[in-house]
Amino acid sequence: MRVFAWDANPSIDRFTFKQSEVRAIELVRSGRGYFVTPPDGYPAVQLAPPSEIELERSARNAVALRTGILNRLQRPPRLHYEVPAVGDHRKRWRKRFMPSSGDE
Repeated sequence: MRVFAWDANPSIDRFTFKQSEVRAIELVRSGRGYFVTPPDGYPAVQLAPPSEIELERSARNAVALRTGILNRLQRPPRLHYEVPAVGDHRKRWRKRFMPSSGDE
């Protein structure tokens, strides 16, 4: 089974060395690598990055949780006032939206 380096891209780069399937399974079980499937379809193992690199990546890729709506086009902000009907001149409407003129 082919083994790729931790920083190699299995779809482009050449494998680092070959190992038997038993040793490759032991490598994955111990946590020093994981199985990948390159474009040719044959299973391979990619070595896990060193612990310093993993710590750096995890600190750099920290996810900031956001609350609320992510796409404002799907749900626009609500209107906090009533939209007056066009041409509605009832007294109730005038009293609610227009300042009183004092003569009513």
